[in-house]
Amino acid sequence: MKKQAKKGISTVAGTVLFIILIFTLQTILFVAAYRYNSFIQDAIKTETDRRQEKIVLVSLLTDNSTGIENVYALMVNNTGSITVRIRAIYIDNQFLCDPSDRTINPDDTYVNPKETSWILMPQGVPYNPASQITVATERGTKSTDYEGKLKQAEGGKPPTKFEKFYLGPLMLDFTKFYFAKVNPQTGDLTSEWRPGWSVDTDAGSIAWKITVKNIDDRDITINQFSVFTLWANDQPSNRRPWYIEPPPNSLTQHIKSNETVQIIYKWATPKTNQTKLPNTQGIYTTEARCRTFLTFFGIFHESDGTTKPYGQTIPFEAVLVVKPATIQVTASPNVIVIKSTMTSTITAVVKRGTTPIVGANLTFITTAGTLSKLWNITDVNGRAIVYLNAHSVMSPATAMVTATWLIYSGSVTVSLAVETIQVSASPTEVAINSTMNSTITAQVTASGTPIVGVTVTFTTNAGSLTAPSAITDANGVARVNLTAGILPTIANVTTIWINTLGYTTVRFTNLYITTNKPTYFPHDNVTVSGLLRDVNGAIIQGVVVSISVSAPNGTVISSENSTPTDSNGAFIYEFQLPINATLGTYTITAACQTYEEKYQFTVT
Repeated sequence: MKKQAKKGISTVAGTVLFIILIFTLQTILFVAAYRYNSFIQDAIKTETDRRQEKIVLVSLLTDNSTGIENVYALMVNNTGSITVRIRAIYIDNQFLCDPSDRTINPDDTYVNPKETSWILMPQGVPYNPASQITVATERGTKSTDYEGKLKQAEGGKPPTKFEKFYLGPLMLDFTKFYFAKVNPQTGDLTSEWRPGWSVDTDAGSIAWKITVKNIDDRDITINQFSVFTLWANDQPSNRRPWYIEPPPNSLTQHIKSNETVQIIYKWATPKTNQTKLPNTQGIYTTEARCRTFLTFFGIFHESDGTTKPYGQTIPFEAVLVVKPATIQVTASPNVIVIKSTMTSTITAVVKRGTTPIVGANLTFITTAGTLSKLWNITDVNGRAIVYLNAHSVMSPATAMVTATWLIYSGSVTVSLAVETIQVSASPTEVAINSTMNSTITAQVTASGTPIVGVTVTFTTNAGSLTAPSAITDANGVARVNLTAGILPTIANVTTIWINTLGYTTVRFTNLYITTNKPTYFPHDNVTVSGLLRDVNGAIIQGVVVSISVSAPNGTVISSENSTPTDSNGAFIYEFQLPINATLGTYTITAACQTYEEKYQFTVT
């Protein structure tokens, strides 16, 4: 019986199959390497072209034929070595338009090397000298300046002359470029999305978000190898990649023709079916100016149902990795009075470390009161100043004033308060027809804080003031002097600031007494002095005044006549306190003819 032959693949056939398999793999790897190398070469060429680009905003023209001054055109100087095309205009970092739209610039927006061209603006763009205006090329080169500065250099009527074209299937929206902090372990967002042009060195693990529009007539699918790369110009030398975060349960992201989508980059390595939670990627921890590359890998979806390989690199403007900035805000004074002309000077100082940031455009807001400006630009000291008033504030409030620049902010509070005036007189009695005067003191405060530098008005119904008004000092105090008339009376002194009144009184007397100091010790010598006038205010000369001194318990410890009044009506009486004098308040009583006056001093 003949043995049945074993079924299987012969050694020769297996060898041939193995050779075919190896050849196929080599072919696939060669094609992939060729495509990847082609993409890299395209990226290098694009970056080389971009490095040859340099544009400068030169001047700005306005048109007020409608009664409103609008921006009419921008002059752009191409100082680079290749032709550029202006593809975006921004005002205060907000996208305005693509000026290459033929309805705006019928002859397009190309600028040849070493030439200057006018770029027309869309109608109805208001001119604001404090606004920043930016133009950007299709390769991402930008130039920015203030409208007011550009208008000062305005030139003649704009001609146009353009040629050449450059564009890829995915167009980046420069106004929607953001970063956010993420949890290093999970990749979950831990902060809001913020503008991505500047990132702090202490940001740690972050994600990026861009917005692109597919302007090709074919759908595009990008895969998990699409990457956002930072490349420091100098140091650090290592490049930092962030790979895309595809939609859930997918390793790719589909972008329809004419569709605008957001793409998020989060991972240090691409996602795979085996690695669904790669490591997150962190920003540089040292300051760096970085070139940015968006490299897309994927496929085109052709109209006949087939696919073709797709790859594109978009290099664009540098990302700055910088030390965190601080904004310190102060107010002087920190209390102002409502319904007054007072202002508080709000000063914001912006620094990175100890270095002032010059030219930062700060915005200011307040929860109460009115600011003189809602923005200002920092000077050479990193300082921007605005003023807060409470002119129209009707009731007390606390104003929180906040200054903001990029992602940084600082605040200060100012009390908007009702004023008070406290008025006093020293002494409270003055002899008539004498050189004596009383110092009238008015202190203006609000919420207990002295109000400095305001004018207080003084009036009196008797006597005369040395000035009708005075300005408050550092303690909120304003002073004038009051001199008595020739007749005894009560002088009512009134002070006023804004709508607040203050009052005090000073007695003009015929008989005036005082002591050489207000406080004594037992066994001290006490000198009593005084002045005497008659009912008409005339000096009484050559008479004595009866003096008595009473202890706190009412016991008279001294009682004698004074010296006779001299040619000025002045008299003196001296005595010594007992060595065992009772501590407390003593009363001096002076009497002459029909006049009587009392005065008190203290023994301690």
